[in-house]
Amino acid sequence: MSTTADMGTTVEGMKLTRRGEPEILFWVDMAQGGLMLVEGDNGSGKSLFLATMGWKMKKFFNKTICMDFHPEPAFGDYKYMGDAELLEELQAINIKAKTKAEQIAEGEVKFGKWAESGPGSYLRDSVWLLQEGYRYFERRRPADKLGMLYGYLVQQKRHFGMLMAVEATNVNLLDDFRFIPRIDFWVKCSWFGQQHTAVYQIENRRLPLGHPLKFKGLTIDAKHWGQLYDTRNPINMREKWLKGVL
Repeated sequence: MSTTADMGTTVEGMKLTRRGEPEILFWVDMAQGGLMLVEGDNGSGKSLFLATMGWKMKKFFNKTICMDFHPEPAFGDYKYMGDAELLEELQAINIKAKTKAEQIAEGEVKFGKWAESGPGSYLRDSVWLLQEGYRYFERRRPADKLGMLYGYLVQQKRHFGMLMAVEATNVNLLDDFRFIPRIDFWVKCSWFGQQHTAVYQIENRRLPLGHPLKFKGLTIDAKHWGQLYDTRNPINMREKWLKGVL
């Protein structure tokens, strides 16, 4: 199993990057949290990137992976996060945040204590992988209630220590107030069909121009990493949209 990472250097068996450094260093800045846009045409390898990155975040940083789609069994453990699951998560956190002062004083509960598992635990130190970002951050629907909730998560991403990675075929589909100005990592995708590989340019927008790590390159061999995600899997629709149609 091989990939190519960081300015064209070959990574064999996911062990080494440039100059013999551990591959973990390629992902460490992203693992610290932030907002990521994964942009590319249909079939350019956006979901392949999400699945591969999610797998590596589990391996290297023991991250909880939340996804609004279902990967293949080879991916391993993950938490499905649709509309209903997001609301359940936020409600659980809200209950913690509203703990009464007298309960704290009496030692009944600890204010701000994160749940160890289940609802209330999936935002902290997690990686969220979201397909078709216009469903959550559509530019033409800035007053959409679910979009406003996701906008709240974007504002609080550093507090939660979460990385939210969102796919889009074109950045112009996305909210230019809640989303675009908040992008920390911008991944641009290209597909090379004859080689059955996807090539990615990753821009760290926190770093100034001229910084040696401002841009990174990554090539993923779909013959190996494609076992994590099947592009023919169904993509969930917003429940609100379905109700409006039906």
